[in-house]
Amino acid sequence: AKIRFKNKTFLVDKINLITPNKNLIKTRGMLTFTDAGKLKVKKIMRAENIEAEDYLEKFGDTFHKGLTGKVKLLHADLEAEGRNLEEFAQTLNGKVSFNLISGTVNTAKLKQGAAILFGDGDLKSTKQKNSKATPYKNISGDFTVKNGIAKTESYLYETPETRTSLVGTFDLIHKKMKTVVGVAPLAALDKFLPQIPLLGKIIPGGDEKSL
Repeated sequence: AKIRFKNKTFLVDKINLITPNKNLIKTRGMLTFTDAGKLKVKKIMRAENIEAEDYLEKFGDTFHKGLTGKVKLLHADLEAEGRNLEEFAQTLNGKVSFNLISGTVNTAKLKQGAAILFGDGDLKSTKQKNSKATPYKNISGDFTVKNGIAKTESYLYETPETRTSLVGTFDLIHKKMKTVVGVAPLAALDKFLPQIPLLGKIIPGGDEKSL
């Protein structure tokens, strides 16, 4: 790691974490203490060909067995400013891209981990109907974030049976989302894939129906 302090700012030139498979998680950014008593944070992180569990281990047992698989790409360029998590969420801006393959995901454990990490009482009180991990072939997406609103036009979730594509926005402040989702069985895609660009945007029809 290489960290400097200058003019009320911690400058993180680099922090390299070596995973068990000898690949790197590279991080750089800065922490600034503003005159208004707020903390301004900017973080740029990039990782390729690491195991999902190796990254989540940074949080201890918080997300234990919530996600497995190979992270082909994880790139985040984010910044925020505030005195608490609510203010950070309102000022969050940047971009996030990821691509995971061949693993399992346990939604209940991930939600529980997020509740522990952020102290979210709403998530803690949410009843989880299914605590079993489900297999996936590919999870990928590109998100832009502006003032706490995350937007995507290329989210893809593929299991051995189905392929789900999603376009929409996620309000991280009010915990709301507005999305259009297309789901198709892979057997059907074998016939129609040459005609339907499911890997791109989902384009609603005039009557607001979608693929």
